[in-house]
Amino acid sequence: MRTGIGRKKELEFVSWYVHKEDKSGSVGHVYSLAIKSISRHYSEQIKKEIDLFEIDDIEFIKELSKKYGKDGQYKEIGNKGKGNYRFALSAYYRFLTYKNKLTINYNENNNSTNNIMEIDIIYFLSLQLKAFYPDYKEIKRAKMINTNTTDLLFENIKKDSFLIVRIVEGIANIEAFNDIKYYYNVLSEEHYGVNIQCVIIGNEIDESLMNISNLNNNFQIMKYKINIKLEKIS
Repeated sequence: MRTGIGRKKELEFVSWYVHKEDKSGSVGHVYSLAIKSISRHYSEQIKKEIDLFEIDDIEFIKELSKKYGKDGQYKEIGNKGKGNYRFALSAYYRFLTYKNKLTINYNENNNSTNNIMEIDIIYFLSLQLKAFYPDYKEIKRAKMINTNTTDLLFENIKKDSFLIVRIVEGIANIEAFNDIKYYYNVLSEEHYGVNIQCVIIGNEIDESLMNISNLNNNFQIMKYKINIKLEKIS
């Protein structure tokens, strides 16, 4: 039986494939199905049920890609769907490599556990934002120095519009509004006449921010939640 971890990783993989590799969502979906099929096939071979979406071992996935490759032990399976099965495994390997590099880079620059959690939050929120605004592409990201905020800038070339996002790791209040409004004014001057939308995201939303946002059509507010599960090991 699949766990929530596998389902969550599957969604992350498809979102990464679409937004980071700039590929088709339908192909991403086909690849996710292929990986689940390979999970079932490989489970039969080793007589043990596994879900590849629950595995983060990059070297294991790399070796598995060889087994399902053109000259591999399970090449007949890998060649299914005109090679989509082996392509899917290769894509999953790239996905895990990307996530690993992301963690290492921030771990080298920030020795604190809190900072690792911060980039996880920003990473997952950016993925979900792309689901809310599928026509926008992220073009800039800036972690504000000595603050708990991050600014993201998205652009929709077809509609000639921008989306400014401020993520507050805590309570989003009037200060977040003033900061993003300043950014909004600067961008408006640089791109006169272009449509610009703003989104403020916080773990909690201050009432003062709610009151102001109701009076501004270009501003939206979102709230994120973090679920932490405690598991007893011994």
